Amino acid sequence: MERLAQILDPVAFDDRAEPRTLGALWDQTCRRMTAQQHAARAIAAGWAPTSESAP
Repeated sequence: MERLAQILDPVAFDDRAEPRTLGALWDQTCRRMTAQQHAARAIAAGWAPTSESAP
């Protein structure tokens, strides 16, 4: 689920940005939680990763 969340919103998981304000940190935390919720919903709805070698 965590990997899917990172794919859905890579910016939310990018910890390289410096310096950050409290507002920017809060925004990133909210985006991360939203991405995780979307990933959980997708998995609950039956989403499954496909093989990279599939045509």
